[in-house]
Amino acid sequence: MRLPLLSAYISSAALAFACSATAQSSTSCSPDIISCQASSPSADTCCSPKNGIVVLVQQWFKGLGPADEFTLHGLWPNTCSGAQTGSSGCDDSRLYPNLGTIIKDFNSTLYDQLDTYWPSYKGDNPAFWSHEWNKHGTCVTTLDPSCYTDYKKYQDVNDYFTKVLSLRSKYDYY
Repeated sequence: MRLPLLSAYISSAALAFACSATAQSSTSCSPDIISCQASSPSADTCCSPKNGIVVLVQQWFKGLGPADEFTLHGLWPNTCSGAQTGSSGCDDSRLYPNLGTIIKDFNSTLYDQLDTYWPSYKGDNPAFWSHEWNKHGTCVTTLDPSCYTDYKKYQDVNDYFTKVLSLRSKYDYY
């Protein structure tokens, strides 16, 4: 089964994820940081994403999601040279197999929004979200729990999916 996919490169992941009010102390990151400008290996990856180019992928699949809107396939952080990150994610300590339960317990409104705008054509939405988080979400270095000033367990997951839904709305292909 082939899915029509539509993707857009968002060249500044710093705008998408770095220094958000929930993840960063407002005094710890410069507001002028731009993705992929940090050339030093010791750069603060909480402020400037290590994988600073992101690809927002939306899909059109008849009967999947609202009839008049694209749904999400994912948000994929790529390296600053444009290469894909690893196929098994980037942070083994944040691989979660039961993401549906995690999201529903953390933020049931988010769960409902994901059910509508990030459905799986295979029918198992939480399995799809787990795959997308484990392979791609763990590569968003600015959402590492150590980057938060007052991290709550699974806040990184909540922030990732909330931001992706926000980007889907901002870049409304329909």
